[in-house]
Amino acid sequence: MRHAMALALLVTIVPAAARGDAALDERIAVCTGCHGEDGKPIEPDYPIIAGQHYYYLYTQLRDYQAGRRANEIMQGIVADLTKEEMQALA
Repeated sequence: MRHAMALALLVTIVPAAARGDAALDERIAVCTGCHGEDGKPIEPDYPIIAGQHYYYLYTQLRDYQAGRRANEIMQGIVADLTKEEMQALA
């Protein structure tokens, strides 16, 4: 079951990444602006996301959007993300 879900996710995400989706590139730039190019931020106030698993990152994005996690900056960033965008960013 997990393999089927992973495959379905890849089928959704890979085409957008392969065509160089400009909107996704802009979203990634916002992420790297705080979390760093490699997921290790320069500023100590921002969390290190390097090494985090897909599901953890996706869940955090979803929880910020739903208000289950509170952070003014992150809630503003994820407010208009679609499920697919959150999956691709994770």
